[in-house]
Amino acid sequence: MGNDVKQAQKTILHVKCGNKCAKCKKPLVESGDARAGGECAHIYGENPTSARYDATQDKAFVNSEKNLIYVCPNCHDEIDNKKPHDFPPEILFEMKNAHEAAVDASLQDNIKSGRLFTYLTQVVVRLSSMEMSTKSGPYNRSHLEYEINDKIDCNNIKVYKELIHEYGVYQSYLQNENGLYKISISEGGYEKRKIYNRIRTVYAKIIVELKKEGLYAPYDGDMIFLMGYNKIRELIINSKEYVEMNDDDLMHCLYIVLVDAFIECKWFENPNKGGGILDSSS
Repeated sequence: MGNDVKQAQKTILHVKCGNKCAKCKKPLVESGDARAGGECAHIYGENPTSARYDATQDKAFVNSEKNLIYVCPNCHDEIDNKKPHDFPPEILFEMKNAHEAAVDASLQDNIKSGRLFTYLTQVVVRLSSMEMSTKSGPYNRSHLEYEINDKIDCNNIKVYKELIHEYGVYQSYLQNENGLYKISISEGGYEKRKIYNRIRTVYAKIIVELKKEGLYAPYDGDMIFLMGYNKIRELIINSKEYVEMNDDDLMHCLYIVLVDAFIECKWFENPNKGGGILDSSS
């Protein structure tokens, strides 16, 4: 791709392609990993030495998104260098238009159905496919400024107290060196800040709802835990990445995520600071 393509045209193309190669459908830019990426390939070539160059084409059109197709580096090399004669302009325009139409249709379906993308759902689905054992034990909690029992008592939790202790041993699958929150995003890890923010937001909305009903602290912590579980469970089931699983598996994996967030003080109150929902640490 030459230097005459303006950034605005690239941006339009990126949006219309849905972050997938128009040819092989591979995701092009992984969140947090700029090394991955797509390339804006010309359909009609920009220069006389370029594949599919046509001197009759207007240069403004040639460098517009209408004449660009967003592809991965391998596919770009194939259509421009390895097999250019297999990809005449009409084939590439058909590929481009079909891909962008499919992306738009998928987006509209998701908007109409209310099905959203969430990292939280991805983690729960990933956990459901893992073989887990309690023998690995909890990960190092020396960074915490409070005892777990103090946080449980501070938040008036009684029924879920034993569950929090029971599921604390599964934190290692999220937080240890090879946990889902620790491995690099390019290797299948997840952005825990965004997952924690999602849980924190649900918690904050619950507190707002309770105050609107005339209820104030000290709250019934068990009621809040159950409300949070139900709201996040509904969010996960209605997310577009959700993979059907039986309710016991979903409950188990969701408890792992919620107990981890509780221990890390991403929902409920910090017994030392009293501001767990405002904690912005990763």
